[in-house]
Parts: sequence; structure tokens; C-alpha cells
Amino acid sequence: MLKILVDATQATARLAAIRASLQSELARGLQVQGDGLLARVQANLSGQVLQIRSGALLGSIKAQGDAQAGKITASVGSDGSVPYARIQEYGGRITAHNRMIALPERSYLRSALAEKRSGAVDAIRKLVGEAIS
Repeated sequence: MLKILVDATQATARLAAIRASLQSELARGLQVQGDGLLARVQANLSGQVLQIRSGALLGSIKAQGDAQAGKITASVGSDGSVPYARIQEYGGRITAHNRMIALPERSYLRSALAEKRSGAVDAIRKLVGEAIS
């Protein structure tokens, strides 16, 4: 007969340590990836997608991270202080000087995310693997 004995106290302590390590590493990793995405968006707004006119849109772009209740998030986007941020990203129609003007899509956020997504996912997967090993 084969008998396996597991000390639940040690196993629980080890799992708690893995969880804490994983949360810490994920928060750090998301911060690094968010900063990289922020830099890419800023480059897009510095001539690669849009030219700088006043610098207001570029100045409105912020990166934020949050970790609470077991959830870790990172986001990059306009802080809402520039009303034309959305129409520059998606395009659309506006009325100016009593005429309708069509603005083309000039994706500075989504294009940056598309460019960074694969590398960010790989980096996060690597962090998770290292944290649980």
C-alpha cells in the first residue's frame, strides 16, 4: 500500500508565498509594460501619427496602474482634458465654421497597443512562470 502524507500547513504557506510573489511581479510587470505603451503613444503623438500643434493632446496622455482586491490593472489614455482626443483616435465628423468636416482616423492609442501587445503578453507570461516556479 502506498501512503502519501502532505503537511497542509507547509503547502498553504508555500501557496500564500507564491500568490504574494505573483501579485508583486504582475504589478511590476504591468507597470513596465504600461510605461512602454505610454512611450509608444507619446511617439505616435510626436510626429509618427499626429504632428504636435499645441502639445495638449500629448500632455493629456497618462499611464495608470491599480492593484486592489486581487485585481491588477494598467491603462494608458487621455485624461479627458482634451475634447478632441477621441475624434483624433477614431475619426468622425464635426461642424466648424458652419460646415461639416470629416476627420480621418488617426489611431495613436490602438496602433500603439497593437504594436506592443505581443511583447507585453510574452513578458507577462514569463513573469508568471518565474513567480510560480
